[in-house]
Amino acid sequence: MLSGSNGSSPVHSLVSIGGKKFSLDKSQLGLKSIIGVPHKNDTAIDILGRVLGAVPHDIGMDDPWFEVNAYCLYDTDRWKDLNPKFVLQVYRDVIATGDKKFAQTVWPSVYVAMAYMDQFDKDGDGMIENDGFPDQTYDTWSVSGVSAYSGGLWVAALQAASALAHEVGDKGSEDYFWYKFLKAKDVYQKLWNGSYFNYDNSGSRTSSSIQYARACGLFPIVDEDKARSVLEKVYNYNVLKVKGGKRGAVNGMLPDGRIWWIWHFILQVASLNQCGLKKDLAWNTDDQYRSLTYMRPLAIWAMQWALSRPKVPKQELKPEMEADSLRIHHAGFSKVARLLKLPEDQRSKSLLQIMFDYTCKRMLT
Repeated sequence: MLSGSNGSSPVHSLVSIGGKKFSLDKSQLGLKSIIGVPHKNDTAIDILGRVLGAVPHDIGMDDPWFEVNAYCLYDTDRWKDLNPKFVLQVYRDVIATGDKKFAQTVWPSVYVAMAYMDQFDKDGDGMIENDGFPDQTYDTWSVSGVSAYSGGLWVAALQAASALAHEVGDKGSEDYFWYKFLKAKDVYQKLWNGSYFNYDNSGSRTSSSIQYARACGLFPIVDEDKARSVLEKVYNYNVLKVKGGKRGAVNGMLPDGRIWWIWHFILQVASLNQCGLKKDLAWNTDDQYRSLTYMRPLAIWAMQWALSRPKVPKQELKPEMEADSLRIHHAGFSKVARLLKLPEDQRSKSLLQIMFDYTCKRMLT
């Protein structure tokens, strides 16, 4: 959905659209002037200048695959977790299936998905920042700056992109994404407060609620002792403190023991019956049954993966990237990132978003 692949390099595949080569140095306005036709409600221009690089939230409802994103509360093109999760899912599937042809086919889309995220690294430290509204899948939680959830996914995705580049034989991209991984990992460690990783670095009361993201098959993004501390904290707060441990795990918990989730449905871990995989059962804190059509029940496969301990390629530490090579690959990556950057007017909040954020904050006080 992000870009096609003809077996050529990611940058070449990106600009070879319909036999016409577009300069990566051109902005959206430059692209419009090149084509030289009326552009009001121009679907092709909208796709090239706005959607390319942004992983959709969903495949759509009215005309699936052609008109994506039935979700409409927020502009998901600005969400910080969809692209990293796409990259991690691709790498997971490559490792699980061993399908090198699939890896070659999707590699250009992975490269573009990573380049799209570059616009959200506002200070150039290698780490993406959230924009102060619910710009991730937890769409009732505002997040500001570096966050444990989106930031952790980004760190893991950088390593996955490096590993996938290795699978397809792109040595330059392998080293470049590894360099970015190490850089972002150092920033992520600053969220550590001694027991777990703060929700974000905003310094607000909710910044110290408990979350954690971890990817499988790659180097841990945090030290093992920190990972154990986080998991113990999550279990003690988000499981044991909810209905005597019989209605966890909840999505979020404040340090004082209050559940941080403004709606009244809290999912328990999906349980499957022995024979059937027929139903995914869940109960909320009011003893009401819920069975969602979300992808959350797929978490059961993460449990199967962890318990079966499949063989995965052993990752190796990489030497520091040479300065000349780093400069060349950074220049190429930055050109793609500039082409994919959202217009400034799309980065501003709508009135609906402002009102929604205000309501959420009032309910937490």
